[in-house]
Amino acid sequence: MARFFGTLADVNRATQPFLTLRVVCILESNFELQSNNNIQILFHDEHGSRINAIIRSPSVGLYQDVFKLGKVYVIHNYNVEFNNQRINTTGNRWMLVLNSRTKIYSRAMETFHQH
Repeated sequence: MARFFGTLADVNRATQPFLTLRVVCILESNFELQSNNNIQILFHDEHGSRINAIIRSPSVGLYQDVFKLGKVYVIHNYNVEFNNQRINTTGNRWMLVLNSRTKIYSRAMETFHQH
């Protein structure tokens, strides 16, 4: 039987479990040409593993005010892409892509460690 929740170590193109993640950093790009705007988020899981996530321009309006720094969220139904950024600050080979079908649930957790 497959596990319902997973960690960042479980994430790949074939496996996308429910993830419980804390927001570490949020970067928004605001270009005059709005089709180039995106939001990049740095998350970490309860083990301290980190992963980058991106919200591309078609979905920016859906998630612009959803994520707050330091808050914990459960994320499901995301896409996974190879993290080919010039400087990979996380060391994770994958990147989460949040889209209009992604489900986000805010979670109040007292025991989630900050690394």
